[in-house]
Amino acid sequence: MEETANEAVFEFPSFLRLYLLLAVVVICVTMIFEIRSPSANQFGFAFAFLVILVAGVQFIFLSRLRYRVAVSKDGIRYMPYGDAPIFLQWSEVASLELREGIGAARLVVSDATRLRKMPLDYRLDKFQDLLSIVVDRAVNCDPHPSLPKTFHASYLDQSVIIAVFLVCIVLSIHFAKVNQSVYATAFGLFAVLPVGILVALPRSLTVSANSLELAYLGRRRQIALASVTGVRFGLVRGNRGSLWTVVWLDTIEDKPLKLTGFTESSLYLYYALRDAWRPMKESEGVHD
Repeated sequence: MEETANEAVFEFPSFLRLYLLLAVVVICVTMIFEIRSPSANQFGFAFAFLVILVAGVQFIFLSRLRYRVAVSKDGIRYMPYGDAPIFLQWSEVASLELREGIGAARLVVSDATRLRKMPLDYRLDKFQDLLSIVVDRAVNCDPHPSLPKTFHASYLDQSVIIAVFLVCIVLSIHFAKVNQSVYATAFGLFAVLPVGILVALPRSLTVSANSLELAYLGRRRQIALASVTGVRFGLVRGNRGSLWTVVWLDTIEDKPLKLTGFTESSLYLYYALRDAWRPMKESEGVHD
C-alpha cells in the first residue's frame, strides 16, 4: 500500500505478478517441448492440451491483477491498466458484496445502477485495511435495521465434523471386533479431535446492547462491550490457497478473538459488532 498526501493506493504485491508470469512462461515452454518432441504421441498431445488449459487459467489470473485501487476522504478509485479509471464517491457506493470461494475471492463495490462495478481481489496488499476503509466510509451500505442479533455456526461445517467423529467411532469398533487393537486405539484417539473442535468453536454469537454472548458446546462466554478495544477485518488462508475474511475482536482482557465460520456473512458480523461497540466507545471518548 502506498500513501500520498490525499489518498492511499493499494496494489498487488510484485512477487505475486512475477510468480504468475513465471508460471505462464514455464507452462508454455513445457507445451512447446512436448509438441515438438520426436516421441510425441496421443498421450503427449493430450498432455499438451492440458498444459494449454492450465496456461490459459494462469493468464486469466494474471490479467485480473492489472489494476490499482486508491481511496481518499472523497471516494474510491479503481484504476485498471490500459483502461479508463472508475471513481465512486462514498455517497454513491450503494452495494458491497463479499464473494468468497475456491480460486476467487473478491469484494465487489458498485453504485445503485450496478453499471459501475469494482471487483477488488483479496490478494491486494493489505486488503483487510482496504476492506475496513470501504466498509466504514460507504455509509449508504450499512444494513443496520436488518442486521441479525444472533449469528449461527455453519451447519455444514458442524455436519462434517460430526460425520468425521462417527466414522472414527465406527472404524474403531470394527477394528476392535477383529482384534486389531492398534488400529482401534488409533481411530479412537482420532475421534477425540472432532470432539475438541466442536467444544472449541462457538455455536452461536448474540450481540446485545452491553455485551456479546458466545455459546459453546456445554458452556457460554460473555464479553462486555466496555472491554472491547477494536473490531477489525482479517484474512485467513484456507485449503487449496483460498482466502476468507474473518472478524477480529480486540479486548483488554484477553488476546484477540477470531470470529469465523458463521452462516451469516462476515460483513454483517462486522457491522453488528461495530454498531454495538461504537456508541459505547464514543461515550467513553475513545477515538480511532
